[in-house]
Amino acid sequence: MLKVTIGSEVEALSKKSVDVGAWVCAKVTKISSYTFTVNYGRRDGKIIEETVPRRAVRPVPPPLEGVANFTPGDIVECCHDFFWKTAKIFKASGNNFFLVILLGDHVGFIVHRSFLRVRQRWTGCGWCVVGKKSPSQYIENRMHALAKRKPCEDDSPIKKGIAGGCRKRRRLDEEEEDRESVGSNSVGDESKRDDEAESVSTKRRNITLDRDHIVYRPRIR
Repeated sequence: MLKVTIGSEVEALSKKSVDVGAWVCAKVTKISSYTFTVNYGRRDGKIIEETVPRRAVRPVPPPLEGVANFTPGDIVECCHDFFWKTAKIFKASGNNFFLVILLGDHVGFIVHRSFLRVRQRWTGCGWCVVGKKSPSQYIENRMHALAKRKPCEDDSPIKKGIAGGCRKRRRLDEEEEDRESVGSNSVGDESKRDDEAESVSTKRRNITLDRDHIVYRPRIR
């Protein structure tokens, strides 16, 4: 848990230098319920006072020894005009110098490795190192690794499972079609029997009517 009092030295995330924000060493001068008021110096000697949200204040990160093995493409923090700004290493210039490009304003210049540091994140109870690769590079490396994987063989368990599932589904479909065919035939037979019964009944009614209308003629001797 971060305990801040008036006069504490912290790092504040300021957006006055770049739009994406940059960390600057500052001193707390005022504390309110949701914000901190801090001041920090600039190269020209002016003292800047700024009010930032509480979540934009953190302790000064500790130096990391033996971790700063910088290579081209790494995303790091570069000290520029007293601000620690996010930058990308473009290439190494030799003798511990690197050509870096600041993210957000696309400014490039050569700096000594002492002006670079690994990105760290304050979790509220400690520090953790942030990866030096950008998200786009991570996705690209992941896709490249997946592309190198060998395709599944024909006798692999995955393909066997897929083939077995397809055969089972096909068998169920055939059984369902057979049931529908049997059902339709039985319905046809029932309708045929109904038609025959109705025809017999009609004939019987006709015979009855004919008997009712029989005319008896006397026999002449």
